[in-house]
Amino acid sequence: MNIIIQIPKSNEYFMKSLLFILFCSVCIILNNGLTNAQDAKTIIEKADQLVRGNTSYSEMTMKVVRPDWSREVGIKSWSKGRNLALIYITAPARDKGSAFLLRKPEVWNWIPSVKESLKYRLR
Repeated sequence: MNIIIQIPKSNEYFMKSLLFILFCSVCIILNNGLTNAQDAKTIIEKADQLVRGNTSYSEMTMKVVRPDWSREVGIKSWSKGRNLALIYITAPARDKGSAFLLRKPEVWNWIPSVKESLKYRLR
């Protein structure tokens, strides 16, 4: 299954800026001498934290392409750190209102058509 995340043209500048900021963050970390006795994973995590911050919000469209059909799903998402996240489905109409809540170690799924929530436990 191929999943393509399409970024509207108005957000291309934003994505290029985000990549530039990530690159600059890594360069700053390297130039400040913070790499002493640190492995690559630690350096990348620090750069990721500089770009991500404590909270984030995004709106996107995900396009799923299969050999005999394709579909687009509109998504809004919020996150706070790595342990809290909410994903809300905005399109298509039949899935609108579905939501996923990550509250580690649990994931909750709300399905409005059956008015029921499901709980999953992460390992």
